[in-house]
Amino acid sequence: MELFNVIITKVDIPTLSRLSRVNSSVKALVDHRFWNTDILDLDDRRQIDAITRPRICAALQKHTESLTLAVSDDPISQRFFRKVINAIRHRPIVSLRLKNAHLKPRSYQRLNDVLSNPSSLWMSSLQDIQLPLQTAEDMGKSFYEPLNGTFYISTKREVQDIATRKRSTRNIEIRAWGSQQIEFPAYRVNGTPFQTFQSLIGNIGNLRQWDTINLTGNQSLTASVDDIMDALDVHYPSLPIRITNLSLAGFSFEDLPLSDFDQLDASSVRHLSIRDCSSLPDLFEHFMGSASALQLESFECCMWNHQEDVDHNNPHNIQAFLLSLSGLKYLAIHVHSVWSLDLRGIISQHPDLEHFEYSTNNTAPSLEFIDAAQSLYGLKRLGFRASAIEELMRYGSLTEETKKQASTLFWRLGNMLNLEELMVIFRPLVTDGRSSSDTGTFPENLKAVADEVYAMLGSSAIKRIKLWMRHSRYRPNREVESGVPAPYVFDYE
Repeated sequence: MELFNVIITKVDIPTLSRLSRVNSSVKALVDHRFWNTDILDLDDRRQIDAITRPRICAALQKHTESLTLAVSDDPISQRFFRKVINAIRHRPIVSLRLKNAHLKPRSYQRLNDVLSNPSSLWMSSLQDIQLPLQTAEDMGKSFYEPLNGTFYISTKREVQDIATRKRSTRNIEIRAWGSQQIEFPAYRVNGTPFQTFQSLIGNIGNLRQWDTINLTGNQSLTASVDDIMDALDVHYPSLPIRITNLSLAGFSFEDLPLSDFDQLDASSVRHLSIRDCSSLPDLFEHFMGSASALQLESFECCMWNHQEDVDHNNPHNIQAFLLSLSGLKYLAIHVHSVWSLDLRGIISQHPDLEHFEYSTNNTAPSLEFIDAAQSLYGLKRLGFRASAIEELMRYGSLTEETKKQASTLFWRLGNMLNLEELMVIFRPLVTDGRSSSDTGTFPENLKAVADEVYAMLGSSAIKRIKLWMRHSRYRPNREVESGVPAPYVFDYE
C-alpha cells in the first residue's frame, strides 16, 4: 500500500480517474491524492453546478489540507464559498489562499467565525493564509474596518499535535490587502477587515517575535500602519514588537504617522528594506532618535518608480543615516536620481561589508569608488552601474578610449583577492538608443558582453558575472511594482 501511495503521486489526473474505478480502497486513496491540495474557481459554471457542489464540499471535508479559492461577488458563488468554509472548518488546513477573491460581509463573517475560534484546528495547522478583499453594494452598508496597509508577515511558532500531543515548530505566512481606491460608487472594493486579521493573530499564539514583515502603502490613499501594529500587539500591548526583517514600500513618510512604529523594538531589526518611498529623512530621523538603536546587518534602498533627492542639507538624509550605523554586511542602493554620497566615508564606517551594490543616475563609477571598494577586504559581491557596458550593448563594441578606461577599472577589480561575484547594472539599450523596456525587446548578446567583462578582469578569482537591467526611467503615477527583473547570471571556471 505504501508503494501504491508513492505511485499515485507520480501519475496525471486522467490516470487517477481510471485508477479510482478499481475498488473502494483504491478510490479512497485516489480521492485523498486528488483532493488533498486543490485549486477551485467557484465561478466556473462548466464544472461546478447544483449537482457537483455538494460532492465537492463532501470531498473537501474529508480530504483537503491545502486550498486555493477564487470567488467573485456573484450571489451563487458567495453562498458556495460559505458552504466550502463550513465543509473545511474542522479540517487541519495547512494552506488557504483566497486569490482573485472578493467577499461580501456575510461571507467574511463566516470566515471570521472560524478564524476567531481559538479551538479551531486551523489555529494549530495553518502555515499559509492569504486573505481577500471585501465588497459591498454602496447602499449604506458598513464595511468591517479595512486594514490601512497591505502586508505580508511570516514567523515561526510552536504548536502541539492534537493526536500525539507532541510540540513542534512550524512556519506561518499571512498575506492581506489594505484599503483600495474606490472607483465605482455603486460597487465598493476595500481591504481585508481589521477584525478578521486581529482574530487570526489573536488565535495563532502569543507571538512577540516576527521573522519578516513587509508593509506596502497605497499610493492612492493616505497610508498608515497603526492597525497592523495594533493587531500584532494583541497579546502583550505593554511589550515592544520584535521584527527581524522589515520591508517598507510605497509610503510617503511625510504623511505616514511615524508614531505607528513606536511599538517596534528597533534594536530587533536586522534587515531593513525601503522601496519606492518618499521623504526618507523623516523615517531616518525617527529611527536615529529611537530609544532602542538600530543594529542592522543589511540595508537596501531601491527607488524603481520614484525619484528622491539625497537632500544634503537635511541632517537626517540617507548619508547621515548610514554613517549613524555600524556593522553592516549587506548594503544595496539603487536609485534613478543623481545621488552623490560620500562612499569612502560610508565604507569606512562599515568595514565588514561582504555585499555592496550601488547604482544611481550617475553613469559610471569613479576610480575613487573602486579605491574605496578595494579597502573592503572581506567584500565578496560587488555591483555598480557602468556606462561602458551600456555603450557595448548599444553599439556592439567600445571606442578605444572607452575600452582603455573600462579595462583599467575592471582590471583593478580583478585584483581584489576575495571578490567572488561582480554585477554590472545598466539600462538595456537597443540599436535605436531606446530602452529595451520601452520597446519590449531584450538584447541577445548578453553572453558576449559578460565574456568581455570577464576578459577585462584579467587573472581573477571572480567566477560569476551578473548583468542586471535596470528599469529605463521613472514614470510618474505608476503603481508600486511587487518585484524587479532578476539579473542574468554567467558562471566561469
